[in-house]
Amino acid sequence: MFVFSLLFGVCCIDEFDKMDIRDQVAIHEAMEQQTISITKAGIKATLNARTSILAAANPIGGRYDRSRSLRQNVGLSAPLMSRFDLFFVMVDECNDDLRVYSADDVRRYIAFARCFKPKLSMDAFETIVEQYRKMRQRDILSGSNSAWRITVRQLESLIRLSEATARLHCADIVTKAHVILAFSLLNKSIIRVEQPDVNLEEEDSPTVAVSNTPIVRYDYIFFL
Repeated sequence: MFVFSLLFGVCCIDEFDKMDIRDQVAIHEAMEQQTISITKAGIKATLNARTSILAAANPIGGRYDRSRSLRQNVGLSAPLMSRFDLFFVMVDECNDDLRVYSADDVRRYIAFARCFKPKLSMDAFETIVEQYRKMRQRDILSGSNSAWRITVRQLESLIRLSEATARLHCADIVTKAHVILAFSLLNKSIIRVEQPDVNLEEEDSPTVAVSNTPIVRYDYIFFL
């Protein structure tokens, strides 16, 4: 397994939907515990795998079917998908008005933003607790109708996303505004995408791109 060699880096996995079942089971520990346990020649060892996973997958048939849920479109197991913080449905469409930053611009900005190590403020902490409580209540009310269960993993995701949002804004302190932005991202990319019919207006959910025109050629799904 190559994940353990990317300490504090980003492991990019393409064709994630083509992964063998045994490999899907094997990667669970790396994504959940940030470790990899090996047993070979009578030796047992635990290796660090402190890396982020960015995975890309193709929907079944090459096109995203909006009459089906996200899980039905990719055919991955629920335990594996629950290890990701965010999901993005990307649709290839022509948009001449879209401003595209160069790879060099993005690379330099990310390198600068990573220098910041923001800390949670008390206001941000209270907002995280409040938003997580709302997600739990909504999960209880939805019962078995929802394909996603709100667990402590979503709480951890909300904390990570809040810190990442503050870092993106080059801030040393995580504020309430950062938490609200993080919750909005979590809500739109996970809770909304799991719905059977992903048919969101552009102003309602800018994180999910859906095209109603015949110029769509390729669909992709990204997991973070």
